[in-house]
Amino acid sequence: MSETDDTGSIHDEERSQEALAALFIVVGAALFVFPEPVTSAVGAALVLVGAVVFLADRFL
Repeated sequence: MSETDDTGSIHDEERSQEALAALFIVVGAALFVFPEPVTSAVGAALVLVGAVVFLADRFL
């Protein structure tokens, strides 16, 4: 669903949600690679959140 904001540009909410999900997954995967337990846990959590956002956007 595309909407026009005050500046006249098109803001596509679905595309921005997909980009946010992709960003979470990429950053989470990068953090998961680092050998520290904290970064691995945060990375796994970001991948999980990104997957949930992506799947919710796709199927809901």
